[in-house]
Amino acid sequence: MELMQDGVVAALAAIGVTALLWLAASVLLYRESPVDAVYVMKVCGDAAGLDAALDFIAVTGMETIRAHETALMRRFYEGVRDIPGVTVYGDFTHERTAVVALNIADLDSGEVADALAEDYGIATRSGAHCAPRLHRALGTEGQGAVRFSFGWYNTEEEADAAVNALREIAT
Repeated sequence: MELMQDGVVAALAAIGVTALLWLAASVLLYRESPVDAVYVMKVCGDAAGLDAALDFIAVTGMETIRAHETALMRRFYEGVRDIPGVTVYGDFTHERTAVVALNIADLDSGEVADALAEDYGIATRSGAHCAPRLHRALGTEGQGAVRFSFGWYNTEEEADAAVNALREIAT
């Protein structure tokens, strides 16, 4: 899987996203509609962003990014799993993506997410996450869940702050 992901990154980089910028810009020479120009400029911005992202991944490495995200997820999970009233969903004994879904007692997931955002400055997602059958199976169809997603730019301090915020909300 890792080899395949690295191959995709290498292939996209080899295509030369910068060439896509030139192609999109050249379309402007043959079009006169301002709508077309706006669309092409948006595509140029998207291509430039993709180019920068591919450069970042190539320099940093997928394994380094994954290790950082996983370490933050594990740190967070270890901090919240024993908080009274907190239910964490999922199997944490195997490799997994850096996402943790949980609930606090019978509190509505939207209310928990709002409290995290407003009182602690922590962004999460709440609700059914386009997975109603999963929530039906978990028995959380009405409550949903609060989802924490960890990425490269998150820090250990932010993971710890989220644990502390949940501890306060749960009491």
